[in-house]
Amino acid sequence: AGTLVYTAGRYAMDRLGARMSVIVADPGYVSIRVYRSVGFADEETQVRVQRRQPVPPPAPAQTADQDR
Repeated sequence: AGTLVYTAGRYAMDRLGARMSVIVADPGYVSIRVYRSVGFADEETQVRVQRRQPVPPPAPAQTADQDR
């Protein structure tokens, strides 16, 4: 995997004229080790907070009288 990341980065710079590569990775996932192993360095940390959708209240339980 590291060879692929490195080769793609070199191609982008050498052939396509890219001057910078940016990769966004989850710090808790294994792929970040691959990026670091080929020379990428942590420059910025982003944090995202998301509000949960409200959970609707449970439907009222049916009684035996309601089933008739």
